[in-house]
Amino acid sequence: MSFKNTDVGHKIILAGVDGCGKSTLAKKIQQEIYPDMNYKIVHSTRTTKNDLLYFEDLLDSPDNIIFDRFYIDQFVYQTAKERIENHWLTLSDLDIIENKVSADEHEIIFVDTDLNTCLLNCLKDSEDYNYNIEYITDLYKRYQYFFSYISQIPYSIYKNDFKREI
Repeated sequence: MSFKNTDVGHKIILAGVDGCGKSTLAKKIQQEIYPDMNYKIVHSTRTTKNDLLYFEDLLDSPDNIIFDRFYIDQFVYQTAKERIENHWLTLSDLDIIENKVSADEHEIIFVDTDLNTCLLNCLKDSEDYNYNIEYITDLYKRYQYFFSYISQIPYSIYKNDFKREI
C-alpha cells in the first residue's frame, strides 16, 4: 500500500447504510488485513463537530485512520437545512475535502450489503432509531445519488455478502 503525501497518514473512508458492516470491516482491516499499519478507527456522528475544520484536521493527521462514517455520510444523512443551521459541511466544503482526499490518494470504500440484512442488523443491534426497510432503502438511494452525481473521486465497492439470521 502506498500513497502520495508522506506528511499525512493513510486514510480509508468507509461509507454505507446503517447495518451494512462498516464497523466490522474497519476492525477487520485494522486487526487482520493491515495489523502493522497501526490504523486508528474514527467514527463520525451527528454529535461530532461536523464542520470543514473537523474533517480537514483528521485528513491532515499523520496517523493512519479508518473512518467508520466520514464526510460522505454527512451529505447522505443530513439535510441542507441542517448543515446550514449547524454550520456543518457545505457543497463548497465538499469540493475542498474531495480535492484533499484525491491529492493524498486516500481510499473510499462503499460497503454494499443486502438491504434486508442491513435492517436485520440494525434491529438486532438495537440501534437507536425506528428502522424499517423504506428508511434503509432511502438511505441506499441517497448513497447511490452521492456517488453517481456528486463525488468526483474514485471509490471502490466492498460487496458484503454476510447474512445474519434473527
